[in-house]
This record gives sequence, structure tokens and C-alpha cells, in this order.
Amino acid sequence: SNHPPSLIIHGDKDRIVPFAYGEIYFQDLKKAGVNTEMLVMKEGGHQWPLQFHDIIVRWLNSQNKSESTNMESKDKFNLDATFDGQKITLQRGETFSLGLKGVPTAGYLWKIVEIDDKTLKILEEGQKILTKPKLVGGSSLFFWRFQSLQKGETRLVLKHFRPWEGADNAHKTFSLIIEIK
Repeated sequence: SNHPPSLIIHGDKDRIVPFAYGEIYFQDLKKAGVNTEMLVMKEGGHQWPLQFHDIIVRWLNSQNKSESTNMESKDKFNLDATFDGQKITLQRGETFSLGLKGVPTAGYLWKIVEIDDKTLKILEEGQKILTKPKLVGGSSLFFWRFQSLQKGETRLVLKHFRPWEGADNAHKTFSLIIEIK
């Protein structure tokens, strides 16, 4: 395919271009083998997403590197909250990334509560502020990069909760099944 790498950013409340069309386009690009990623703006409409500026710049910069100069292999999957409950398949040694929005200003953090460290290795973990710093209710993107270590099937579970309330009182849960071949 001669299609260029594509970053699709789509609001799930877009009234001009229905969200389902963005999802169909994303899946069609993936099936065609195009390097593509989709960012979903929760409660977002049809506008330029300034809150995604750092993510967009990082993605564009990553596309500008040739394979020979890129020291880090590209992640096989770049996942977000829409992948909750899904299953992905990796080869041993392949990587994937996960980004989940959270509200640390209200005390909510995303924490890994279930991971098999014999099967998955955390390569990177961090947080990017998406709104003005110290804004109550402001959101952040919590992100991780993982590498598959050995064959098998495992589960990754993260919970969004206030540490003083405990993981059992989580506001949200994200789970993923990973099959490693």
C-alpha cells in the first residue's frame, strides 16, 4: 500500500462525520497494512483537539524516522480505552503501548493490578497532562509500553481509583488478554 501513515483523531460525539465512519476507516487502513493509529476524543465533537498536541507531535516525529535510524521498533499495537475486554496477539519480543485518560487532580490514578512479569515486561510508564496544570477535574493521559517475553496467554488488568479508597472501589477497570505466539 502506498497510503501514508495515518493518525485518526475522532470525537465520539461528532455530528458532522459520524464516529462509526472513523472506526471503519481505521479498520480498513489496518487491514491494508497501513501504519495507523486512532485517538478517540471522549465527548468530543468535530474540532481540532488542542489537548492532544503533545501526542500528535510525538506521533508525527515518530513517522519521520527511517527504519535504519529508528533504534526502537514500532509498537505492534497502540491501545486506548476502546480496547477494554479485547484480545491482542503478539509474537515473542513484540511491543505494544496503552494510554488511558484519568483524573489525577481528583485523586484518581490508573494502576496495574494484574500483570504476569514472566510474560510481559513494562518498558515505559508515565503520565502526560492534557489540561491546564492543577485544574480540578483536569485530565491526564497515563501511558505504558510493554514487551512480550514468552509464549502463552495472559491478562493485564488496570484500575482507575483513589489510593485511599482502594482498588476494590475502582471507578473504572481496563482489562486486556494478550496471546503471545
